[in-house]
Amino acid sequence: DFDPAADRLFLDRDVFAGIGAPGPLATGLLAFAGESDIATNTAYRLLCDRTPGALFYDPDGAGPLAAVRIAVLAGSPLLGADDIRIIA
Repeated sequence: DFDPAADRLFLDRDVFAGIGAPGPLATGLLAFAGESDIATNTAYRLLCDRTPGALFYDPDGAGPLAAVRIAVLAGSPLLGADDIRIIA
């Protein structure tokens, strides 16, 4: 169970290409299910579907490559960009 008050997700930028520089995740790289521009925004790399708590990595945003589920966070937490850290 992910608790935004106490927990962080760490993603290695060597594994998740295009995810940004080391440090906190840039806000423009994270989208949430139901946002109207998910299908057209090539900047998004992480997609969060809060209902099941699923987190997806999309290597090319709105490009032809499919998003891949990388985590399921129990309890459907209110995940934000500040909860994710990029490491090298």
